[in-house]
Amino acid sequence: MQAQSTLKFVGKSFILVACLVLPHASHANENLLCNSLDVNKYLEKQHIQKLEITTKKTRKWAKNYFKILGSKDNNILPKYKKTFSATIKAEFSNGLECSFKAKIRVNGDWKDHIDDAPPLIASLDVKLLTGNINSVVKFKLFLPKTRNHDNEILVTTLLRKLGFISPKTYYIPTSFNDIEFTYLFQEKAQKELLEANLLREGPILVGDERFTWLDTDQYRLDHRLGLARLVNKNWANKGLISLDISQQAVSLLNRAYLDFMARSFVDNNAKSGKPPKGWYLNSDILANSSIFANEQNDSFYAMMLAMQATHGLRPHNRKFYYDPIYKHLLPIYYDGNSELLKTKYVPLDASFIPHGSSGAKISLAALAKIDKMELISELKLSGLNISASKMDKVFQTMEATLNEILKLPTENEKVDSRSYFSKYSDSDKLLVFSGNLPLEIVVCNFSLSNCNSEMHNLADYAQILNGRYINNQKQHYLYVAKNKEAYLAANFDVSDTEFNPQVMPIGDGSQLITYGSIDIDIDLKRQIIRLKPSDSIERALFVGGSLSNWNIIFESADVTTSASTQRFNENLITGCLTLLDIHLENLKITSSASFCEDSVNLIRATGTINSIKIIDAMSDALDVDFSTLSFGEINVSGAGNDCIDFSAGSYQIKKAILSDCADKAVSIGEQSFTTLTSTVISNANIGIAVKDSSTISIKQANFSEVTTCLSATKKKQEYWGSKLVIESSNCDKSNNIQQEGSLIETVQ
Repeated sequence: MQAQSTLKFVGKSFILVACLVLPHASHANENLLCNSLDVNKYLEKQHIQKLEITTKKTRKWAKNYFKILGSKDNNILPKYKKTFSATIKAEFSNGLECSFKAKIRVNGDWKDHIDDAPPLIASLDVKLLTGNINSVVKFKLFLPKTRNHDNEILVTTLLRKLGFISPKTYYIPTSFNDIEFTYLFQEKAQKELLEANLLREGPILVGDERFTWLDTDQYRLDHRLGLARLVNKNWANKGLISLDISQQAVSLLNRAYLDFMARSFVDNNAKSGKPPKGWYLNSDILANSSIFANEQNDSFYAMMLAMQATHGLRPHNRKFYYDPIYKHLLPIYYDGNSELLKTKYVPLDASFIPHGSSGAKISLAALAKIDKMELISELKLSGLNISASKMDKVFQTMEATLNEILKLPTENEKVDSRSYFSKYSDSDKLLVFSGNLPLEIVVCNFSLSNCNSEMHNLADYAQILNGRYINNQKQHYLYVAKNKEAYLAANFDVSDTEFNPQVMPIGDGSQLITYGSIDIDIDLKRQIIRLKPSDSIERALFVGGSLSNWNIIFESADVTTSASTQRFNENLITGCLTLLDIHLENLKITSSASFCEDSVNLIRATGTINSIKIIDAMSDALDVDFSTLSFGEINVSGAGNDCIDFSAGSYQIKKAILSDCADKAVSIGEQSFTTLTSTVISNANIGIAVKDSSTISIKQANFSEVTTCLSATKKKQEYWGSKLVIESSNCDKSNNIQQEGSLIETVQ
């Protein structure tokens, strides 16, 4: 196939030479049909304009649809949520059109997801098998009425602008088997949503609705047995460390759910059918001593009240992300059923008594900073047209509610949630706690009078955390906590006791946290920090604030090695030396003989680094995620995998000297934008690799003993191809890999 070639002008004329497309590298676009090979159409900002969905077995879809419609049940039973193969054609605003293979099914608990719509139209749960829509591969297509139409777009967009985890939501004209209908598109809470919010993949949790909808008459009773569950069980199933992190996450959230249930459900109230008092989850528990997480949860709660979206505060509707580094829970918006656009002030529902005014204060200050005209423009792109005067009234409504919250009590109600389940008896359900061994569980009746140990494989354990495990006696397992004693004490501690982290202030508002017995030598006058671990499980973490003009040296010689089953530890830390949520100025970093997945890892960092020198890295030498950084010189000698690995950020490198990289000398991915002025690369499998909707611009590169000089590819479904532009190189063009849908340009 002949490569794409155009003439490009940047200040002065350049002659564009496109490298060859190698036939062995086209597998990533298998089953994906688009109308263009112009990589720029994939990399530029896109807006979805229309979907065309065609099911392969249209008659079977119709038969299943009419069975739901004709059933006597008010809710949609699981047996009707059958999966169907489909083809989805997507049309984008820049003229790009793509055809994706997909799986779809009817979505929703109640029949409002099928009623009052044109025949054969229902809310849909969609999984793309190829391609993506704005980096989303799993999403819902709702009948707009099921999410209160325009309100859902306003709420999700506003929450996102306020810094909360909130899914992309917009109207999308759709043709479903030739029936025209406008759906409400909303991405699901998956890895892609986390990464769009600059968060590493980790546990996503939700209220467990297993018993909520079994029988309408049992609604109150079943709510009293609703704990939390892990959504992404496949993440827990990756290994013992991710399983342990998932146990931490479910345990912490269950403490908040038990607090809620003990506070809210009393027999008289349950029998009356009235909603419980204090329908909220305790932010102090969710935050787990984190000031930031406490503010996030308090302000999220206040904003949901202000947006008249209390449906999304019901515990069975709540969703959370558990951050294993900070060990706190952050809210994820879901199903608020807001009525904010009525712009009529509604007094606070007595069932939702706020537990503090701090969230209202934070929310009022945040709303005051919102650019309303910018918000109006974003809403228009999502299909919602709203005038400036209407927006003013919306803000006035929210501010009135928030000001009312300020007048309410600030203390959380104190309750005793110890042995909560002992009040009830249900032989069909058993409580589960983690045992002493990695895959051991302790299974008890509600009174804890009969407990037995069981050993399970990793997949079954993940299923238990997922809230979907039933034993051979048809009994449901309810995972409660990491140990029974924590449940009895109502104190589900998820702090790191094994490594006893040490914390000390460094720089301007920054902290140095060390895990294990790392020897620390700090020269305040010369601003030099030397870190010497004695065991390969030990880590050093700089977090928060800023560091200026410091020289950090991490020396790992003569450490005792310990086996690790996964690339991260129980804190989701991959680096021996990690810098997190931090601003850097004129920093110098040196690392030698590291034993971690990453010798040096920077996460959500900004600023400048003068120099980084890494020698003999066991795996990746320098790994940077979700950051905006400028580097003076990067010097790496010896890496068991990549010498440089940049993801999801914006990076500038003046000079890079990289040698003995077992895989890639430079790897750029996950929608990164990078400029590299000069590099010398020797002895690597691939010199410079760009992938997954990323772009790199290189002024000069010199290669020696490199199997492949340049590579431009796509690896992950949620991204498109990539682009590499290079001005000067000693690379032979036949030595490059350019995958279909990606582009290598040499300008002279």
